[in-house]
Amino acid sequence: MKVLYIYPSSCEYAYPKYLDRNLHPDAFDEEVMCQTDLELRYLRGLTELGDECALFYPRRFHLPVKEFKHRGGYRIVRFPISFFEGNNGSEFPLSMLKYIKSEQPDLVHFIGIYGGRYLTVRFFDVAGQYCRSKGTPFFGWYHVGSFPRGRRLPFLWYPARRISARTLRSCAGITSVNHEELGRLFDQKDPRYYGIDFSGVPHRLMSNTFDPRMFFSVPRDEALSKVSLDGNKRYVLMVARLFYEKGLHHLLNIMPRLVQDFPDLHLLVIGEFIEGARDYHDLIQSIIGNLEIKDRVTFLGRIEHQDGLVYYYNAADVCVLPSLKESFPAVNLEALACGTPVVATNCGEIPYYLKSGLGLIVPPGDEKALLGALADVLSGRFVMDEEERKKLLLRYDCREASRDVRDWYCAILFNRGKKANA
Repeated sequence: MKVLYIYPSSCEYAYPKYLDRNLHPDAFDEEVMCQTDLELRYLRGLTELGDECALFYPRRFHLPVKEFKHRGGYRIVRFPISFFEGNNGSEFPLSMLKYIKSEQPDLVHFIGIYGGRYLTVRFFDVAGQYCRSKGTPFFGWYHVGSFPRGRRLPFLWYPARRISARTLRSCAGITSVNHEELGRLFDQKDPRYYGIDFSGVPHRLMSNTFDPRMFFSVPRDEALSKVSLDGNKRYVLMVARLFYEKGLHHLLNIMPRLVQDFPDLHLLVIGEFIEGARDYHDLIQSIIGNLEIKDRVTFLGRIEHQDGLVYYYNAADVCVLPSLKESFPAVNLEALACGTPVVATNCGEIPYYLKSGLGLIVPPGDEKALLGALADVLSGRFVMDEEERKKLLLRYDCREASRDVRDWYCAILFNRGKKANA
């Protein structure tokens, strides 16, 4: 089977280092796109199952079309943004369309749907209708942005909504990364249901996953040694791209109290501040200075999976994600794969998989609850249920998830073939 995934927008916003025009134009592709899994562990899994897979995605700065190879074995082809020079969805790499035609894929899956702010027609709609005209099965992955609801430019809302509905109805299938977002499209009891009937479109969850070949338990002494951490200290670990919704400020606010109760405690933060988060960076530095906790917090920057991230998970006493808003953070799965308990907030898909015995869930923004949960883990009052952990890891193993998605693709293509021949 020939599978083509399309990423909806340029990704440099999450890696500000690569916005520097003085860097080699291929640096981002070689150091990020060809190394980072992003949400594309499914492509790697499908490639390992024998399918021919490719990823198309746009780049800023009008770079030429160029092909790369991901470490997972599939091809990556970058395209210049050729209609508008924009950010996070206001991007039309129209040169991509002729390549879709030349690829002759068995299916096209658009990884993310809506992210544009003002445009009536988004690239998802353009690509979807193009594939429809060519008879190519087109799938949508609904987890970016939102279905048009008229919050901005009301005079464009109605046509945008009609175009979006038409494209979604023409999909061979729709996937979503969590129950909450899938419910907005298909569950009429959901308070945010869009009021449009998509029940005739095949749909399923396509959750984030983890790779057990990269995340696994390691003896703590070995992990501490690998990443040069002090064995006499205890560590709270946060792994995230950094911006306001990730809630790092709430975690910092409770650090003085945590340090009082656990004097040997230290916070490790892995991740970078994304583009546009300069104000948040300044807020974080202000909090650290005002609370006088600079010697209790270490920012480690971006650390990729192949660069020893597994050892930081294993060295930590607890992994925390104090987000105010989430979709499906894979970092919780990665921590659990390493045997590290998790404290996270009640948003997105987190309450659907972080069950009792695996970690503790607190309300977003509730610093008192966050403090209590971390104290429970650090004091030993929380004990992880090993049987539940094994069940969860089996469920979200990227290899098993890829097989399930492949079976779903094949069933839909088979049924479409039967209808065409009827």
